Amino acid sequence: MKIAFINGKGGVGKSTSALLFSLALDGAGKRVKVEDRDPQGTLRSTLKRIGKAHLLEVDNPHYTIIDTPPRLLDHLAQAVKDADRIIIVTKPMRPDLETTIDTIKVLAELDKLDATRLLFNMVNKRTKAEQLIDELEFPVTIIPQKIYYRQEFNRVHENGLAALKKSSQLELNNVVLAALL
Repeated sequence: MKIAFINGKGGVGKSTSALLFSLALDGAGKRVKVEDRDPQGTLRSTLKRIGKAHLLEVDNPHYTIIDTPPRLLDHLAQAVKDADRIIIVTKPMRPDLETTIDTIKVLAELDKLDATRLLFNMVNKRTKAEQLIDELEFPVTIIPQKIYYRQEFNRVHENGLAALKKSSQLELNNVVLAALL
């Protein structure tokens, strides 16, 4: 299964989410290949730094994780066409949601809404923004589990999954499982 992480806006956590999914699936014993199609190369350099560069060159993977650039360009269109599952990563903030709506429009034109899931990232617990998520309606499936804001998720870029407490690893595994259903 090829899974593309997308959004037309930068800073929503696409690369971090792609990294978290890659490491969680790899940790579960799945063969995972990572394709970093973002010219910034954040995911590629992170995998090298944390000793997981082998994920960039895996044969016959169960899952291929595709990180994309933060613009609705040809790189993104090709990643979407290649993907079996598309995960739009967004934050529950107005500018991010506006770009998310634009991204969904592009996916509708490409006839990819059925393959698309919406993942809310960097959500602060017990806030109005978290409550708002439950009231939003989109023409794509919203992953019910959210990635809550925790500094340790950012530390994964330096230390891999070892940066996560067991409770955060469980939260991550639940998000990954829900996204794959």
